[in-house]
Amino acid sequence: MALPPRIARSRPALPVALVALAAAVVSLPLVVGDGPTGWADDTLVTELPAEADAYVTEAQPAANRGLSSALRVDAAPTTYRSYVRFSVPDLGSPVLAAHLQVTPVSSARVGIAIARVADSGWEERSLTWETAPPVDPPGQVSPAVERGVPVLFDVGDAVRPGRRITFAVSTPGATMIALGSRESPSPPILRIVVRAPEPSPSPSASPSPSASASSSASASPPPDTGRPLRAAFYYPWFPEAWDQRGARPYSRYTPSRGFYDGGDAAVVAGQVADMRWAGLDAGIASWWGRGSATDGRLPLLLQAARGTGFRWTVYHEPEGQGDPDPTTLDADLTYLLGRYADDPAYLAMDGRPVVFGYADPGDGCGMVDRWLAANRGRAFLVLKVFSGYASCPRQPDGWHQYGPAVATSSQGRHSFTVSPGFWKYGEQPRLARDPVSFDQDVARMVASGARLQLVSTFNEWGEGTAVESADEWASDSGRGTYLDILRRHLVRLGPSPTATASSTPTPPAGTDPVVAAAGDIACAPEDSNFNAGLGSASNCRQKWVSDLILAADVDAVLPLGDLQYEDASLARIQASYDLSWGRLKSITRPVVGNHEYLTPGAVGYYTYFGAAAGDPERGYYSYDL
Repeated sequence: MALPPRIARSRPALPVALVALAAAVVSLPLVVGDGPTGWADDTLVTELPAEADAYVTEAQPAANRGLSSALRVDAAPTTYRSYVRFSVPDLGSPVLAAHLQVTPVSSARVGIAIARVADSGWEERSLTWETAPPVDPPGQVSPAVERGVPVLFDVGDAVRPGRRITFAVSTPGATMIALGSRESPSPPILRIVVRAPEPSPSPSASPSPSASASSSASASPPPDTGRPLRAAFYYPWFPEAWDQRGARPYSRYTPSRGFYDGGDAAVVAGQVADMRWAGLDAGIASWWGRGSATDGRLPLLLQAARGTGFRWTVYHEPEGQGDPDPTTLDADLTYLLGRYADDPAYLAMDGRPVVFGYADPGDGCGMVDRWLAANRGRAFLVLKVFSGYASCPRQPDGWHQYGPAVATSSQGRHSFTVSPGFWKYGEQPRLARDPVSFDQDVARMVASGARLQLVSTFNEWGEGTAVESADEWASDSGRGTYLDILRRHLVRLGPSPTATASSTPTPPAGTDPVVAAAGDIACAPEDSNFNAGLGSASNCRQKWVSDLILAADVDAVLPLGDLQYEDASLARIQASYDLSWGRLKSITRPVVGNHEYLTPGAVGYYTYFGAAAGDPERGYYSYDL
């Protein structure tokens, strides 16, 4: 009986020399306070990029330097101070340690200092010396700094999950020091270590119906654990909506399913299958109130999704038609949560059922107050943005934009939305369809890292914003060009994130595993040929190669070092490699190269691949196929 092939990743003579050389020429980081230590296997490390940074100076008190490629600090003759802000997600476990990393891009015989800033409400593009928030006394000061050598500050006592945090950087010396800003190749990073969550109990351990429903509802991919939630706006109002304003069909396009009945269980099951195939996790169903036709369709939607891993939530439309008072909103939420939220196919985030809320052009912070008063913390609220939403004193759990006449809309860490086009029946196109542009927009959405990554829409045919298959963009897959594009960017091959190693199927007897291997893979995001990860005809072909591997249906992928240029920081890997080769991550057996070690300790590489990369202290591992 033939044994399965064994692939061991070790360091033969030449690679050892290369790694040793890299370690010799890359300076170790300068640590201030308690430094990072070797953490146990039951811990997780998260690297957060700064969401905003800027420097201010008393020499130009009204000047803003929020888009500079470098931060600056100086004590004399003129004071320069830098501000860096991070948004810390709810990591689901207590913080064991945290370190702020800043990288000098100039050397000095003096060090730099950090201090807490209580007010994190400043904006990157408007911060000035005159408007800068007050700073606490400096807490830690580094020794002299060297260009290109990161400085790590122990900030574990200051980091709180679910909150923003701002640090001020200064220097006690009379020498100007430049630091990498978030617009530079050496941005500030907040590195957080938490205890890994306990494995979810098996279904047999939770026999009660309520426990089973709760477990299933939270099974949709939790964005806080490194996986954003991807969802599409959905309209359950057909066949009624085919007839509008004396026109039938009220659509510029012809769905591949024909002018279907959204009350047909087979139609809905097919739509759920389409969205899952495209890599979408959930649908956001338009809901027009208690007892409405759209309300009557929700049980059918939930039934079609049960057991598939797909989830549904609702889009509260009445808010866009007026200003419902808290009593009315309370009644709506009580009805929705009591009637649907316990269904295993209803979407939950942070352990609470999700509700999206629309908004009208005249809404302001009062809308947020009405919703929060009605909700009383029961639902995870995602409200539509309005002018000035970020400055409201009270905030919902999330924000989104619904404006499909615009190709993309980014709401920072909250959400990123893409639209394939907008051509409402009876009007001229507001956003022309262009699959090439949509492909690039989806790549940008994935690269954004936003917690909610949204598509507007799956099937709003009257406004011509659908990604559902139509005769006008039919494809060989049978799902249509736009769902094909979503699948290329969103689908990850192999077992789901909740699967264990033991669940990997054993190849049938007599078959050999098929392996794809390549090295020197991903261009730097700033490369002139990068093109949002799509590359050009002759350069930056990482997506083209990954498409070949996806089509080949291989058993394992071996990236053979130098996965990311020029250095493999986590931010660069997420912005470039992950857009294409990340689709193969679940079957990847990575190999470290010298470019990975251009980031000290290859921390970006080991953070991105986690346990699949082996022990960072060893740099090698073995496995069976």
